[in-house]
This record gives sequence, C-alpha cells and structure tokens, in this order.
Amino acid sequence: VGVRPYLRGVLRGLEELYDELLPCPRPKGLRAFLAEAAAWRARGFDAALLLPSSLEVVLLAACAGIPRRYAYARGGSALLLTSSLRPPSFRGRRIPRPSGQTFADLAGLLDVPVHDERPSLRFDEETRRAWSERARALGLDLARPYAALNPGASYGSSKFWSVAGFARTAELLRERLGLPSLVTVGPGEEPLAVRLPLGGHVGRPRQRGGAAGGVGEVDVAGAGAEEAGAARR
Repeated sequence: VGVRPYLRGVLRGLEELYDELLPCPRPKGLRAFLAEAAAWRARGFDAALLLPSSLEVVLLAACAGIPRRYAYARGGSALLLTSSLRPPSFRGRRIPRPSGQTFADLAGLLDVPVHDERPSLRFDEETRRAWSERARALGLDLARPYAALNPGASYGSSKFWSVAGFARTAELLRERLGLPSLVTVGPGEEPLAVRLPLGGHVGRPRQRGGAAGGVGEVDVAGAGAEEAGAARR
C-alpha cells in the first residue's frame, strides 16, 4: 500500500490487510518525479489500483511501467490507464458520491468484493489511551455521543465550506440532537477554529505540542500529521 507520509497513521492497526506500507511523498520537480517512477519500476509491480486519480499519480504509474493501471478517468488520464471508470455526471457536471462507493467500484475492476462501503478507522490501545487523555483535557465526555466537524480545506478554497455554515451546523446539532461538537483542524488550520462565530464562546487557544485546543460551546482540537496535543483554555 502506497500512501503519502502524513497518512500513515490512518492505517495503524490494519497491518493484516497489507504486506508493506510504502511511503509515497509527492515529488517536487521533474527530477524527483522521475526518481519516484524509477523506484516504482524497480519494485516490479504487476498492477496499480490508484485511489487518488489525479493525472500526476496516473502518469507516475505509467512512467513506472506498471502493466495494469486502474483508476477513475479524468481529463486525459484515460489514455494512460489499462482499465478505468468514468465519474457519474449529469448535464456535464460531476455528481458527488461518497468515497466508499467510489473506491468499491474501483475495487470491482479487479474483481475484489467490498462487503461494506462505509469508511471506518481502527484504533490500537495506545491511540485509544492518547485520545482519552486528550478528550479529558478538552472537557469532552466520551460517554456521551458527540459530533466531529472538520472546517479545514487543505486542497484549496474549492473544498471549503464557510465558517458560518459550520458554526450554524454545530448550533443545530446542539439544539435539535443535544450533541456537543468537536472541531478538528490540521496543521496551520487552527485559526479556522477560533473564527467560528459562536457569540464569543470560542476564544484564543493556548499552544502546546503544535496544536490548538479549547472548550466552550464548541470544543476545538488541533490534529497534527502524526500526533497533537490539546490544551484547555
């Protein structure tokens, strides 16, 4: 399984599902791109199931000489794939679909059955203990249900919903379902959390371990690439 280095933690506890975890940092520049392609070629892969179907990733697999390449075809990438699917569209516009369905369809190209399309995470005991400590620092009662909201948009403004929209969602979850909300942010996105317009209930968080945390009408947690701390304000 090849993943960006910052996503390694997502696969923690799932080691029985793959033989090897291959870090695949995004190449910066042509020389790095060719070096990465050469590294893939040296591994002698028979097939590549490309879940991120960007042209860059598809081109990388093609340059590596992987004989069977499967992905969703976007733009001109279909010419570089041996088997592909087209994203569903209506009147020229792509129809959004849950990622679980998208990846299950791709797995079908290799005749791999997917019995549950719902994404899930598995946690080892170390991760559970760390989260319990962090939740206590945030004042979050793990015995009660809660909602997790992620207002970040690392891929750019096209992926971003308004801060006001997330704030209103948190209010409705509290009013109608009695759910407190946990706001998660990635590295550098901490200002998004403190900008939530909740009548002054969210103040400036203290910093510890490279992450931000706060408790009020909305609980705010900062998540780092590998680990993050949280401080109660």
